[in-house]
Amino acid sequence: MPKEKVMKLHYFIMALAIVLDQISKIKMVQILSLKDPIVIIPDFFKLTLVHNKGAAFGILQNQRVLFLIITVVADAAMVGGLVFYGKKLNRWERWALGAITGGAIGNAIDRIRFGYVVDFFSFTFFKKYNFAVFNVADAFIVVGVIVLLMLTLWGGKSNDK
Repeated sequence: MPKEKVMKLHYFIMALAIVLDQISKIKMVQILSLKDPIVIIPDFFKLTLVHNKGAAFGILQNQRVLFLIITVVADAAMVGGLVFYGKKLNRWERWALGAITGGAIGNAIDRIRFGYVVDFFSFTFFKKYNFAVFNVADAFIVVGVIVLLMLTLWGGKSNDK
């Protein structure tokens, strides 16, 4: 892949995360505001509307000003890092950082617009363990972090720039 196209990968992934996140939230609010949760797989997966006023997994509820400050600073730092250091990163690092940044910006948009993050994916394991309700942005963040962790653990530097 030509260097110019690889360099833009993180911007594409970032934009994709933001667009998919915001579209999914708009649709889920339209669908789920009108009814009870929608069961997709009984005792395992349902769609349910949650307004998360906290941080990841619902911790530190109702700390809006703190989260807005942290979110804006962190998002600006991540975008700045991609702009200034993107050339030094390999394809997988750029992909992962683009996913994390896009997911963070997707959730920041919610915090700024509504004062909370819209979540809707709900999983229950073994009929009694409820996983935190999450959204598309959260999924991009988690997958991006997992990719970075794998790169770190297995010596993620490659010749693929």
